[in-house]
Amino acid sequence: MNVIHASYDDGILVVDVDGHKQRVRYRTAEMLPLTQLAAAPQITELFEFMLTWYAADRLTPRAKHKWAREFTINFPVSRLGAWTAIKADLEELIWQSTGDYVTIIPFARPSRCFHRDSDPRFSLEPPLPVSVVLLSDGLDSLCGAYAALKSPVERPAFVSISTLSRKGARLNEIVEGLRSLHGERPIFHRIPMNLVKAPRKAERSQRSRTMLAITAGLTVAAAYGSRVVRVSENGMGILNLPIPWLQGPHESSQVLHPSNLQLWQKVSSALVNGAVIEYPNRFKTKAQMLRELPPEAYQSIRQTSSCDAPQRRDKYPDCGQCGSCTVRRLALETAGLVQYDVTYTSKPPLKRAYEARRLLDDQRERFSKALAQPDPWRALVKAQPTLENIVTNGTDTAHQAILSTIELLKSHVDELSAVEHLAHVI
Repeated sequence: MNVIHASYDDGILVVDVDGHKQRVRYRTAEMLPLTQLAAAPQITELFEFMLTWYAADRLTPRAKHKWAREFTINFPVSRLGAWTAIKADLEELIWQSTGDYVTIIPFARPSRCFHRDSDPRFSLEPPLPVSVVLLSDGLDSLCGAYAALKSPVERPAFVSISTLSRKGARLNEIVEGLRSLHGERPIFHRIPMNLVKAPRKAERSQRSRTMLAITAGLTVAAAYGSRVVRVSENGMGILNLPIPWLQGPHESSQVLHPSNLQLWQKVSSALVNGAVIEYPNRFKTKAQMLRELPPEAYQSIRQTSSCDAPQRRDKYPDCGQCGSCTVRRLALETAGLVQYDVTYTSKPPLKRAYEARRLLDDQRERFSKALAQPDPWRALVKAQPTLENIVTNGTDTAHQAILSTIELLKSHVDELSAVEHLAHVI
């Protein structure tokens, strides 16, 4: 059991993990135009809790042969009743997303214990309505950003978690590209955060980072009075289907799984302002999203990254060999945009747990057989059990969600079959 205690030292969040204190640098003021945090600390408390969870996650590496970890998190809050009522749902959300068991113990926050960046931001409030869209250095995120800019009635507010890593540098390039084409219309909220003197042997899965980014979006939505936070991941990325014989359900990230949306809604309603999370590309493949990308955005493809190789790369952003790189290259080939791809390293990872292309071919065969059955959904769930947990996103019936997911998987199979000739290249 890992015991976590969060506190504030001169307005700086300090996370104590079993006696090892870690200070966290961040600026919540970047999230809240025209809002005095000292007057309303509850607005950022969910974000600061997720920062605490992020620090605990990073500072507690998983055991080699055991995925799940156990945590008790003591966290100071200003609305003890609201946190006590919602803590079971928040604990369930963390477990569903990461496979970790967390017990949250909220306690009363000292009245003068606020983040030191709590000065009000004296800036003009942008015209409403504002659509809140998460922005990262990923390829799906780039597609989602340009889709959001098509709306003539909404001004997009892009929300990013920014660190000092290479990801932050790539994100800068993407932001500059959007600004050069669209001027001051888009609003950018870059929330800088990092652990002070983070250890070398840190947990690498970082499911908590995605949860932190979603929470940042909900916080910005609260500032603008927006009701929706859009996450641009493609449908297959949202499902992130585990490899049945190689991975447990949580060994492939389940943070974005549709079954979590109801839990996010409960937490948002209790602790922020009730904004919902929306997946506009839930039933699209990455290639289908790329086909909708406007030509003026093609050059920005090279600024994005899709690599999940475990080691740091100082020269090349992507390895070209892992599962995410393989899916990216196949999607760009299918969409006819492979010439805009990044440069891959000539030194791919030496220790690969599996051959990505071979596994995609196996997935294509299993899904093709299931889709040909009289009851394709039953056959698909048997082949991929995590599909059973998909739920309505609030606008579709459960039946329609199942039909749309079947069509998504059909498109995925068709695209894999169409680029089968690339097997000798990838």
